Amino acid sequence: MKNRFGWDSPEKETSENYINKCISFVKNDELFNNFKRDKDFQKILEGNELVVGQVALASIDNKNKRGMVVDNLYQFKENEKIGNPQLCFFSGIGEVAPSTLRYVNTYLEIKELLGSDLPYRIVEIGGGYGGLCKILSSVFNFKEYVLIDLPEVIALCKKYISHFHELEGRVKFFSVADIQSINLPDIDLVIADSSLAECSSETQMLYTKLILNKSKYIYMIYNTLHDPKGPSNFKKILKSLKNYYGKVEPTLNSKFKPAWNIRIVRLKRIEAENYSAPIITGKHLSILFYIKHTIFNLRRYLIEFKILF
Repeated sequence: MKNRFGWDSPEKETSENYINKCISFVKNDELFNNFKRDKDFQKILEGNELVVGQVALASIDNKNKRGMVVDNLYQFKENEKIGNPQLCFFSGIGEVAPSTLRYVNTYLEIKELLGSDLPYRIVEIGGGYGGLCKILSSVFNFKEYVLIDLPEVIALCKKYISHFHELEGRVKFFSVADIQSINLPDIDLVIADSSLAECSSETQMLYTKLILNKSKYIYMIYNTLHDPKGPSNFKKILKSLKNYYGKVEPTLNSKFKPAWNIRIVRLKRIEAENYSAPIITGKHLSILFYIKHTIFNLRRYLIEFKILF
């Protein structure tokens, strides 16, 4: 399972369990009805931890958008009708799945990037079960939403999305096995939420060439924690996006402070009038970032070989 179609991040047991659970959810309706509570599935997707919602809500509050969330909560919670997610109580919000708040915060990040532009064709690399697609469908009247993931995960996406009739005919599904043959012109928005960083360096550059570089806007979250080569791989991606400008900033961690290892990337393709606009990289290339990353991986190496106790 390691490096399957370029997926190179999780431990073998974790990734195998995840894929096998996706297969079982598709085949067994009883398991599908509760799939969001499955512990093996949660290790990759649909984290139900309270802190996931707390971090998202803190980011929402930083944008002064809690009122918007409350006003549209009924629509957002449509995503919770399938899969029986664990709900948590949030003051001023009520009972909500933490992942719902996370997806809503992602929407707000994307809306800030797009401004008044409307995304008619959206491509999501690593679409999971389709939860973000469902959330965005309540706020964007997109014409086409393309989900790209492993074959077994795409099968789960199809089953999940089929429960929402308003999405019929508007969502397309592609397996990563067919990535070389995918032709997607006129992309308005590419989303890669914590997915690219889990791929091999070669696969990351392939997605960058075939998909990211064809989009008007790019929204990406890149987590370098698991990979010693994470920072250098990230630099390669940014360097290849030479026709884009925008911001690369830290996201929040569980203590509601900037996370040194997770970058949030919001870029727009350079048009003629903005040709000199740069990518504002903030702190992600700082010496401190690389020092922390090196220390983390050294400590993990020492623990793995029982040198550090």
